[in-house]
Amino acid sequence: MDSLLAWLTSLPIGTLYVALAAVAAIENVFPPIPADTVVALGSFLAARGKGSVIAAFTATWLGNVTSAMIMYGIGRRYGAARLE
Repeated sequence: MDSLLAWLTSLPIGTLYVALAAVAAIENVFPPIPADTVVALGSFLAARGKGSVIAAFTATWLGNVTSAMIMYGIGRRYGAARLE
C-alpha cells in the first residue's frame, strides 16, 4: 500500500487529475467501479499536500457527468431496440 501511495504522490498533478476523471468516467460504462472511492482517494492525496480537494472533486465530477452524458446520448440515439 505504501508503494501505491508513493507512486500516486510522485505523479504530476495534472496526470493525477486526469486519472481521477478517467476512473470516475469508467463508472458509467462499467458500474462495479465505484467513483466514490476515487473521490475519497483524491481527497486523501489532497490532505497529504498533493493537489486540492476542490480540484479533485471537480475532476471526478466532470469525468462522471461527461461519461453519463455520452452514455445518455448513445442510448437516445440508438434506442432500447439497439441494446437488445
